[in-house]
Amino acid sequence: MKKLYFAYGSNLSASDWRRYCARIEASPEGLRFLRAAWLPDWETSFHYRSETRQGGALTIHRRPGTAVPGALFEADEETWALLDRKEGVAAGYYARVDVIALDEDGQEWPCTTYEVTEASRTEAPVPPADGYHEIVAAALTELGLPTQQLDAAAQGHTPDLLPGHLFTYGTLRQGESRWVAASEIASGDVIETRCPGILLDLSDYPGLINGSEDEQVMGEIVPLAAGPPWNESIDAIEDFLGYGHPDSLYRRIIRRLEGAELTSHAWTYLYIGPTQGLGRVRGNDWKKSRT
Repeated sequence: MKKLYFAYGSNLSASDWRRYCARIEASPEGLRFLRAAWLPDWETSFHYRSETRQGGALTIHRRPGTAVPGALFEADEETWALLDRKEGVAAGYYARVDVIALDEDGQEWPCTTYEVTEASRTEAPVPPADGYHEIVAAALTELGLPTQQLDAAAQGHTPDLLPGHLFTYGTLRQGESRWVAASEIASGDVIETRCPGILLDLSDYPGLINGSEDEQVMGEIVPLAAGPPWNESIDAIEDFLGYGHPDSLYRRIIRRLEGAELTSHAWTYLYIGPTQGLGRVRGNDWKKSRT
């Protein structure tokens, strides 16, 4: 039976995976790439020393309001055994963790990844093994994903939030009824821009849903301040109850903003409630549609 695997480190690299399989005389073909993805409310670090690589290797830890870039793969049972072997599961170095990843359409994907065990986690970050940082960075770049979280972790720093911006399109925009909540998590000036999607009119507020590639919603980018998790207050406003929760009205997602001035990705909220009988917001611009 095939199951989904979320990769965030060296297994993002097809060549690194093939080199490992060749070394142990195993077939690499059971690991099949599906799509780029994100692991929300987690972050990467180098709090692990790999004896095989003779240096630091990546792990993850929970951090609300940020996300780990990576990819979803499909793996058969034989390949899961190979992944366990590569990650040192039997020796207690890494353990499987069930998580929910997001693709760039905002869809949830229950999957499994690996986290260093408490017994193997180092107190201080370990400098990356020779070539390891470069392998992961090249794979992320090929997927069109940012490397700044990886780069900061490789230097032993706490990474900035990723993505570091929130795209607002309704009542959280400047001058709207909930702008105060957005202003409280902002670290600077907002910039007007567009985001792929369609706006539905829910009377008192709009809802973003997926649309065709050429449909764009007008809104604003809010640069997010570091400190307490920014998402707690905004999740509550948007009735987002957590990934996998069936009663959420919106889902906190990550969307690529083509041509945005500040960032290529931003957090936003996808409407996942009932749509029957809802009309579209005129011009896909909530503010202008009400003037």
